[in-house]
Amino acid sequence: MTGSESEGESARRRRPSVRIGLMAYLIRGVVRDPAGSPIPQARAYFVAGPEPYADVAALTDEGGQFTLSAPTPGAYRIECAAEGFSSRVAAVEVGVDEETRLEIRLSPA
Repeated sequence: MTGSESEGESARRRRPSVRIGLMAYLIRGVVRDPAGSPIPQARAYFVAGPEPYADVAALTDEGGQFTLSAPTPGAYRIECAAEGFSSRVAAVEVGVDEETRLEIRLSPA
């Protein structure tokens, strides 16, 4: 270690960099009302899948868009809910090496 180098800088320099390659199976979706307008702040979450999955939810942005990361390829059921709307479950098939797109339309409650 040099006189101008802190202990932390020296340790970071000596540590080998290891990158773990994890596959991400992305589901990109949009939630809309019956007229086609986006629904912001809707929740999208897994309700069924081919393997156990984390209890994860995504909120839609101002454009009604969300992204979920599935643990493995396969068939999933995603539920969407938003204040003032009836919730809806949609089925989606997540493939290998591809991004899955989904559009969900919610009806007023």
